[in-house]
Amino acid sequence: MKTIYVMCEGSTEVSFVNSVLNEYLHGRITFIAKTFVTSSNHKTGSVNKGGIPNYISVKNQIINTIRTSSCDYITTMIDYYGLRKDFPGNDNKAENDSINIYNKIDFLENEFNKDIKTCINQYNTRTEFFAYFQLHEFETLLYTDLDKLQEVEPEWHNKEIKKLKDSIKQYNNIELINNSPDTAPSKRLQNAFSNTKYSKTIHSNLIIKSIGINNIREKCEHFNQWLNKIESII
Repeated sequence: MKTIYVMCEGSTEVSFVNSVLNEYLHGRITFIAKTFVTSSNHKTGSVNKGGIPNYISVKNQIINTIRTSSCDYITTMIDYYGLRKDFPGNDNKAENDSINIYNKIDFLENEFNKDIKTCINQYNTRTEFFAYFQLHEFETLLYTDLDKLQEVEPEWHNKEIKKLKDSIKQYNNIELINNSPDTAPSKRLQNAFSNTKYSKTIHSNLIIKSIGINNIREKCEHFNQWLNKIESII
């Protein structure tokens, strides 16, 4: 059985991979996930995890994992929202993501792949790498079925959920919900509820389990492509 190492933006994504995806593909593939380290204190030995450091650090952590692990594949789960400009190919000044966002993401992933694979060729390793950027961020997956929100958090009222639904009616594709500091998927959720606030660590994976991966795959084209890639190597 193949092993895939998934290097993630944060602890919620790690939990998603280790619990939800491992359960979804149980017996077919083994996932191991960890977060990128954003900084460390050599005096105290402490490290800060979660978030994405500069690209050089990301690249070094991936290469180090390739050199020291015995996995078959390494992939990433990194939000496109807020992606640093120093990632390969991400220095384009055009910011209209809604026009050809899938082409742009394919381009960024291919540039990422090429850069890492150039480094991999220096080592005698069987490990392969393929990048994945989540459009536009992890919370996008929750918009597949907003009716499931109340199943997870009863204090979220129908009126608030309807207002959230109305706010995204302009998007016929939930992966286009957007790349703005004020209206990105997570920001909309954080602002939607007046009582119990949305918490990524508490609510997100419970909502995803309630929705179901197959339902998410039907509405999230790029996420589905990533899982298709993973299933193709089983």
